[in-house]
Amino acid sequence: MQLLAERQRLSAAIGEEKARCGQAVTDNVREAAVMSRIRQMAQELGLDGTAIESIYLHIIAASKSVQGQKEQP
Repeated sequence: MQLLAERQRLSAAIGEEKARCGQAVTDNVREAAVMSRIRQMAQELGLDGTAIESIYLHIIAASKSVQGQKEQP
């Protein structure tokens, strides 16, 4: 839980920086690269890649949600 809380804190700071620089919250190319790496790591560790991908998609969505809050007035 501490790592997730830290990720949310960092996501808020990243959202502020993206807003300051005029960058979009979503970066599809970056997300695809991350998910590819996650699937590969899961496979190497003998984990269920579909389950791990689902978990990471939720984590990424939560991070983007926090970042997106910074875009609103």
